[in-house]
Amino acid sequence: IEAAVQAAGDLEYAMKKLEISAYDSSQSVAEQKKQLAELKKQAVEYGAATAFSSTQVANGMNELIRSGMSVQDVLNGGAKAATYLAQTAEVAPEMAAQSIAKISNTFNIAGSQLMQVADDINRASNASSAGIEEIMYSMQLAGASAASLGLTAKETSLLIGTLYNKGLGTQSGSSLNNLLLALTNVKDQAGEAMARLGMLKNATFEKQKNGTWKIIGGEGSVFNEKGQIRSAQALVDTVRAAFHSRGLSLKDIVDKKGNLLPEEQLNKLGQGKAKLNEIILLFKQAFGEEGMRAAIALAAEGKGSYEATAAAANSATDWRVISPAFSDRRIKQGNPRRNYLYQLDRRR
Repeated sequence: IEAAVQAAGDLEYAMKKLEISAYDSSQSVAEQKKQLAELKKQAVEYGAATAFSSTQVANGMNELIRSGMSVQDVLNGGAKAATYLAQTAEVAPEMAAQSIAKISNTFNIAGSQLMQVADDINRASNASSAGIEEIMYSMQLAGASAASLGLTAKETSLLIGTLYNKGLGTQSGSSLNNLLLALTNVKDQAGEAMARLGMLKNATFEKQKNGTWKIIGGEGSVFNEKGQIRSAQALVDTVRAAFHSRGLSLKDIVDKKGNLLPEEQLNKLGQGKAKLNEIILLFKQAFGEEGMRAAIALAAEGKGSYEATAAAANSATDWRVISPAFSDRRIKQGNPRRNYLYQLDRRR
């Protein structure tokens, strides 16, 4: 009885905090009470269906709202997506909520679509060497650049999964971000390098006030008529074609496991092979040092490639069907170390 009373008290305290975060002066008292009742109902429901308590679910809801998500989006799918991602990643709901809210804001995703996004993240994790937490964190690093270039959250998660598969590990998010930033900030030398790589066939160029170039359309160009990337697959195909057109094989620049060689070894290899040296130099000029590694990794074929990662993700089980039965254990606070890192992040 004492434990039940304590749990009820904890939930009421969490709901009080949620009430403060969700306060909207434009709504009537009756409307706000109705929303709070719906939030509490979901907290109890997801607490019973997952390994978390209702209080933990409510705390996750509070984090979603504090991160800018509307109460309606929380009710329409935000809370459910954050709770189940927290369970699969074995982290606190607040931590998963923080990531989901940032991804939602970055890609302009409505609450009703967030369970699909959560499923896509889980699938990308299952299809790669990256954990769910790593996928979510990397999406926060590269998300803004990806969204500005028209890539979807699903495509971004698959690109990150591919980079993990090709050995970039925790650098996957920042490497992809550098690659994509280069495509949004094309300057003269970079534009020339991209043209020589075959990325800008028949495209037109508009000089921007900040001195960069906006690249638009063109049959064979990686960009569409809006100046965005046609698709993640188009990006992969284009960087891969740059190797094929020179008669080069990616086998020359990967180790026995298919992972991209370290930069020092790449430079050393390039010194003895003119065509290989040329393409490494062009990739550096187009995307920068770190972006180059992402571009070359995405050009890989076969095991661990973008196509293989996407195929494995598509064939994975829809986790939304089995999520209520994921675990019999009660994860009171998720992974302690990850929660500690989350608390540090909140203090910044």
